[in-house]
Amino acid sequence: MKSALYALVVVASGVCLAGCEALGGILGAGVGTAVKKGQEGSVSETFTQTLPRTKSAVLAALKRMQIEVTSSEGEHIKGKAKEDPVEVKLDAVTDKTTRMTVKVGEGLKKDRATAEEIVEQTKRALAPK
Repeated sequence: MKSALYALVVVASGVCLAGCEALGGILGAGVGTAVKKGQEGSVSETFTQTLPRTKSAVLAALKRMQIEVTSSEGEHIKGKAKEDPVEVKLDAVTDKTTRMTVKVGEGLKKDRATAEEIVEQTKRALAPK
């Protein structure tokens, strides 16, 4: 009797979990996008600052964190944290609003924590003194 009850619980759990995935599809692309960003390991933030000001703050943040900048052309900044590649992409949403996307690592070795810290240090560099 116990084993039949256990089997029923296992099957019911599987059905519920499959239902959650379907529910995500019903709710719209926002759910899928959030999960995808989490899996990719990238972090995004939008600042009420011009693109040049935000870029300057990103470079200051990377310097503070001792991340070597290997290239800084236009809206793309690339660097290295030990052996992990660092990529920062800036997009001008408006003349005074900039979206920043940070990715650290590659393949299965994504480092979301370091990407989040780069965002935090950029916020700190943009803060009024």
